Amino acid sequence: MGTVHARSLDPLPMHGPELGVQADDIEAPEIEQEPKQEVLENKDVVVQRVHIDGLGRTKEDLLSYEIAEVFRANNLIDVMRRSHEARQKLLRLGVFRKVEVVIDTSQGEDALPNGLDVTFVVTELRRLTGSYNTMVGNNEGSMVLGLKLPNVFGRAEKLTFQFSYGTKETSYGLSFFKPQPGHFERK
Repeated sequence: MGTVHARSLDPLPMHGPELGVQADDIEAPEIEQEPKQEVLENKDVVVQRVHIDGLGRTKEDLLSYEIAEVFRANNLIDVMRRSHEARQKLLRLGVFRKVEVVIDTSQGEDALPNGLDVTFVVTELRRLTGSYNTMVGNNEGSMVLGLKLPNVFGRAEKLTFQFSYGTKETSYGLSFFKPQPGHFERK
């Protein structure tokens, strides 16, 4: 699996006729101090930038409504909470398969000492998804085929087509959903 390196906490004996070295002759190695880490939990911070990596078809203006609250955070706990809420909103749009959040300190010339960058790493859904199933009941059977095109024009629109072929009835349907920006539960 791997190599384990271990040191004893007890010093090795450095005297005796076979070693020929006295303990006073050895220089102790200097121990480097680790860089000081600062706890930012209760300190005031400023979210300077929010990046969204992984966008393909999705328009950025659509997402500004969902991530706006992240800029209003005052401390690290608040940034984490608001970033998580923004992540949930992005997933609820129905255009992303996966959304990850990365919070880091700001870098660059205009970076503030208490500045943070929040990055949302997203993976969009496929352009076309399909489904099929069968239903049986009351001396009737049917086969249902469905196609869905999520995020058709880049602003969380959804086009669905459903075709049902049965022993007694055949039907089909086409629907188009367009959400309102900022109010995605309304379609």
